[in-house]
Amino acid sequence: MLMHRQRFESALPGPMKTQQRLVFISVIFIRRLAMKKSKSNVAVCLSVAALIGALLTPALSLAAVRSQNMPVQAQVNVNCSFTSTPTMSFPSYDPADLNALPANPLAGSIGVNVRCTQGAIVTIGIDTGAHPGAVAGSTRAMQLGATTNRLGYDFYHEGTFTTLWTNSGGGLYSHTAINNAPATVTIHGRVPGGQDVPAGTYDDIVVVTVTY
Repeated sequence: MLMHRQRFESALPGPMKTQQRLVFISVIFIRRLAMKKSKSNVAVCLSVAALIGALLTPALSLAAVRSQNMPVQAQVNVNCSFTSTPTMSFPSYDPADLNALPANPLAGSIGVNVRCTQGAIVTIGIDTGAHPGAVAGSTRAMQLGATTNRLGYDFYHEGTFTTLWTNSGGGLYSHTAINNAPATVTIHGRVPGGQDVPAGTYDDIVVVTVTY
């Protein structure tokens, strides 16, 4: 019996030591009554069990609880990138017939895909290329190989060729990213008619810049 009591006492938490003797006695009492099965004994056992629960509850409720808020954060940076590098290829220019007159320019367009952080408000600019101002009436020009023959052209925001596309001020194109999916920005190009140039392949390189 002493051994059982010692085991029982050692299993109890520190705050319950003052109650362990009464609990131990109650447990022994229940065990003895349980050996004598009767309705009255069962009722007494239940009553004593309830008493033990009442004795243990205050000790168990002594545990302290502390809570505090823990901030959680992450920084989302604005970023943009071009997901395609297409080439603006104008249709064939015909200086002797279709495009012989200034009133008959050659038009073309190309889509540039830009991917930005959702909600980013960016500007897209295009510089004047390798031969700026080489042809009167145009801010840009394509060149025929290593010759001095050049074909003037320009880029615009709209298909109506109203706003000249540059890399500063009002010539910048404004774009707002509605999500992080690549968005296609259309660049409209025009080669003025009436340019007297020899046949061949004319080319230029411009720098497209996105600022965010």
